[in-house]
Amino acid sequence: MGAWGHKFNENDEAGDFYDLLIGSKDAAKILEGTLRRGSPHEIRAAARFLVIIRSYVQSARLFDEHLTRAVAALKDILGDKEWIDAWDDPPAAKRELKKELAALNKSVE
Repeated sequence: MGAWGHKFNENDEAGDFYDLLIGSKDAAKILEGTLRRGSPHEIRAAARFLVIIRSYVQSARLFDEHLTRAVAALKDILGDKEWIDAWDDPPAAKRELKKELAALNKSVE
């Protein structure tokens, strides 16, 4: 089906990422690999996962590394004009990415 909306979870790749993460015995490794080499949809799903679990994390150093990597990855996606322009409504896609980046940045503070 692909993507049916502009939000981080409105695509098949986000669902596949969450399935992989939940089925994994090493979520940190899955997150790291996704933030380094994932598709834009997977990276957005991983970034949102980090925002959601922020208040529950005990291992701050590793989590902070993932947050830093996620912020950089979302900024890269936001700067990818070709990816943004591929959407049916590029301004809406850009707005959603900016919201995701703001939520992630708030988690860093």
